[in-house]
Amino acid sequence: MTYGFVTSDNEQAADTSEKSVADDVVPPSMTTCQTTCNTELRKRTTITPSTEGCTYEKPTVTTTNDKTTLLSPFQSPNGSPNGSHHKRSSSGYEHKPVPVLHKRSFSVSGSTFEDLDLLGLPRTALDKAGELAQCTMGRTRDLAHSTMDKAGKLASKAGQLANKAVEEAEDVALKACTGTRELACKAGQMALGLWECVHHTSLPQWLKDNEYLVFGHRPQLNSFRACLYSIFRIHTETGNIWTHLLGFLAFIFMACRYMTFDVVWQEKLVFSAFFAGAILCMGFSWIFHAVCCHSGHVSCAFSKLDYCGIALLTVGSFVPWLYYSFYWNRSLMITYLIAIVVLGTITIIVSSFSAFATPKFRIVRAGTFIILGLSAVIPVCHHIATEGFGAAMHMSLGPLLLMAFLYISGAVIYAARIPEKWWPGKFDIWFQSHQIFHLFVVSAAFVHYHGLSRMATNRGLESPPQCDSEHDHLC
Repeated sequence: MTYGFVTSDNEQAADTSEKSVADDVVPPSMTTCQTTCNTELRKRTTITPSTEGCTYEKPTVTTTNDKTTLLSPFQSPNGSPNGSHHKRSSSGYEHKPVPVLHKRSFSVSGSTFEDLDLLGLPRTALDKAGELAQCTMGRTRDLAHSTMDKAGKLASKAGQLANKAVEEAEDVALKACTGTRELACKAGQMALGLWECVHHTSLPQWLKDNEYLVFGHRPQLNSFRACLYSIFRIHTETGNIWTHLLGFLAFIFMACRYMTFDVVWQEKLVFSAFFAGAILCMGFSWIFHAVCCHSGHVSCAFSKLDYCGIALLTVGSFVPWLYYSFYWNRSLMITYLIAIVVLGTITIIVSSFSAFATPKFRIVRAGTFIILGLSAVIPVCHHIATEGFGAAMHMSLGPLLLMAFLYISGAVIYAARIPEKWWPGKFDIWFQSHQIFHLFVVSAAFVHYHGLSRMATNRGLESPPQCDSEHDHLC
């Protein structure tokens, strides 16, 4: 026997005869009916079991007072139960109403939505949720519009900034190209010697050595070729370059000439020490004054060579004088030679410090070389004590004192910056203190060479002293 969920005329007729139905029909259990009903309501379709299989029926829909009611297959349009009974009573089956689904329409932001409410539950929460959703969507839309407006403004501002940055970059690139071109042209002009003398205030700090020389300075050339070409131009260093360049060439000629003399190798050796000192001193000096305007590091390096050359000239001048003065006392000669070489080495080490070349150490520089020169006082006094003042003056003391006077006077004039200190701007090109110092150094070197030549001649004419008890130290 098949149990159907769709009512028929025979079943309605069976209601009038309760006993007959009770005898012939066995109703399904309550649990089965409720489960089937709930399942069918979820699917919104009903399943009618039959001997021929399963068929699907759509539920009946009625609309009353803007409310659409979905009727189950177990309920008639007037709300009365339809179909099989759910519970059996003494008088037959008791009919229970099937739950009703209410469908309601609402709109949010122009869109229509429908919901279903089981058993006609209160609509307050759903209404508030709909209103909240509508409000939220409205605010979201406003926020989205505001965000888009701000994003558009920011994008416009970013575009303006980008355009400004591009314009500034173009200006910087143009200025860089122009500056590079100008520097290249200026470098080319300087390399060809097409530069102009500048004021002292226009010099870089490392070129400001003497503020009393106002005008006529070379600018920074950054080219060794331009520096060498500047030798033939008139400026503040012209006199300094040529005074020692001419002395450098003169002593090279004198050294070559002396080596042709017929003298013993010992004398050639000691004179070579003097010539080497003079040539190196004047060579380093004129090269330094020629390239001192190249750059800061080049100026510093060659200034150290210049100071080293002064120390070498001092030591080289002592070697032949000590050789001839203590010619008959080799122990004293070697002792004084070692002493002067040590003092000269210390002077070279001190002058190699970068701070030694700065203008504020001008007096220290001059004092250092004066002290090195005055170290000759001890061997000179010893020589006078040994030979006697008259013999010492006849042999070499006169030229030696004149040489010392020229060296010390030149150093004092250099340190005091006379005469440009008294008349600033009047001795910018010629007769400045540094040029006078150079002239005194060259003159002292020539005087010393003359004295050494006379000492060599006198020693060649002398006979060795007789050894006796009073002159054992001379043997």
